[in-house]
Amino acid sequence: MYMDKKLKRGDKRSDGMIFWEYAKGCINNEWWITEEKYILKKKKLYLRDLKRRKLNPEYFRSNNRRNAPKYKEKVKEYRNKNIEKFREYRKKWENKNPNNVSARIAKRRALKKLATDSTHNILIENTLRDICKRLKSCLGNQWDLDHIHPLASGGKHHHLNLQPLPHSFNCRKGMNKNFILPDCYKTIDMI
Repeated sequence: MYMDKKLKRGDKRSDGMIFWEYAKGCINNEWWITEEKYILKKKKLYLRDLKRRKLNPEYFRSNNRRNAPKYKEKVKEYRNKNIEKFREYRKKWENKNPNNVSARIAKRRALKKLATDSTHNILIENTLRDICKRLKSCLGNQWDLDHIHPLASGGKHHHLNLQPLPHSFNCRKGMNKNFILPDCYKTIDMI
């Protein structure tokens, strides 16, 4: 065989030939084609799949739902490997869609207003925000004011539910209230 590992469609050889598939009757049972033929075959396959989707849309919808968790996991892995690429893409998207961005911010603000407790002390919140700014200037990394119990999970916007947290941990935590923080960032649960 040409290679010990199993080849995938689109793998390129040193002479510029592209692997299409394993087929009997070919050298080493491997079918290699030129780049032009590869592009034509890919287009043909795409059009065939498009036609199949139009003829039987319900099958493809149910198949997509069935494979959704697998797909989400693959996207998550790819995103973690190419984090800079996704940041760049997100910035471009935000610049192109300012209305969507402002709608997302407005939704967050409304959620915060609804979740604000009557005993919330704004002075303590502002003090915590100042602490975040000081930590940023002293340590050099971004710090956020985090909701210990996330608003999206039913937490309240209350000074007892706030904590300074490095931006990287806050992003990883998201709306997961069971996220395990290193001991040095844990706060006493007062709510």
